[in-house]
Amino acid sequence: MGSTVIRLTFHCEPCKKILNLVDFDRIVHRRGVFGSILQTGTIALGDSFAITEEKCEPIPYSVTDRIRWFLSKGQASGAAVDLVYALGLPVSSATSIPRLLQKISGLWAS
Repeated sequence: MGSTVIRLTFHCEPCKKILNLVDFDRIVHRRGVFGSILQTGTIALGDSFAITEEKCEPIPYSVTDRIRWFLSKGQASGAAVDLVYALGLPVSSATSIPRLLQKISGLWAS
């Protein structure tokens, strides 16, 4: 898009406000998509975009698998706020991150 290269990553997790208004099954494949910037650049209104042939490592869809994958990359401190932001989770899920980390911690212990 413009001179910027963006990698689409995964669907946004719906927040509680949205889930109070609509059933999750109605929006499961109709949500926004997060992306990460692979090459910075300028994007202007009206710029065209193209899909490239570049292939990236797939990012797991389930939250638990996504946390395992993300932490295995050594890209975050493991702080709940860092994970929530990097994984595209609702801010309200930050309180559940410590439990999820305890649940999956056996992965690195073995």
